[in-house]
Amino acid sequence: MSVDWEFVVPDSWRNQRPQHRLYFLPLTRGQGWLRALSFFLTIGAPNSFRGLGPHAGCKYGADPTKEGGNMRTKKARDRQWLERQQHIEELREKLKRLPGGLLSLGFSEDCPPEIEEKFLEHVLAFEQAAEVPLFDELVKRGVQLPAPAELDDAQLGAKLWEVIQAMASLGAYLYNTDHLSDRELYHCLWTEILPEPTTLMPQNPNFSQHIDIVGTGSEEHLQLYLQFYADDKTRQEWAKKWPDLIIPAHETPPHDRDRYLPRSPIENPNPSRTQ
Repeated sequence: MSVDWEFVVPDSWRNQRPQHRLYFLPLTRGQGWLRALSFFLTIGAPNSFRGLGPHAGCKYGADPTKEGGNMRTKKARDRQWLERQQHIEELREKLKRLPGGLLSLGFSEDCPPEIEEKFLEHVLAFEQAAEVPLFDELVKRGVQLPAPAELDDAQLGAKLWEVIQAMASLGAYLYNTDHLSDRELYHCLWTEILPEPTTLMPQNPNFSQHIDIVGTGSEEHLQLYLQFYADDKTRQEWAKKWPDLIIPAHETPPHDRDRYLPRSPIENPNPSRTQ
């Protein structure tokens, strides 16, 4: 698999408190469907070892009020920095040796090394995980997946929500489904999304996969997104950037499902759509 990964530190993450939860969305495409992959990290603040004053670096247990405390603290910081840089280089080398083509990685210049390290660890885990169809994994968990034609409307509605909940237990979440009826959505899942091999990491609670139902990049899906899901600001931006693009009139989606869909317990709002 060849995926472009990029991680940029937003201004809002400067001078964070320790244990701040970080969120980023590397994007990948399977056989057309946009899948946003989010990782959540809980680590110390980027500037936690850059402060000045007599208590800088107390994380290592040094007592700066005693003679020699600051020197021991500096040595501990230096040792940790060296070990982290070595680990980062090891991670990069492992990523370079992965099969499937060159892996592209990007970081902003001021990305703190502790964040880069954690990010690379997650990327490596993702790249080394075997791809499996969601269909197969659901069946392994005891979920029966009859063809849509075998279910009446009541049975299909119940089955759809069973599948959605089971997908969430595997770390896979749906977005932008309100333009589809229950039968249309189940048909889409059964014929297109569930059979497609993908990366699942249900054992890692910090990993989630977000599946955009209007995210293939096709003209049809673009129009559906602009018609039902894009806000006024987004629609105006698209009209300005592509003046020849036909922007459909906004409509309220015919169904009300998305607000009830399961979400990752540590999730931000709907994944950002790239333009």
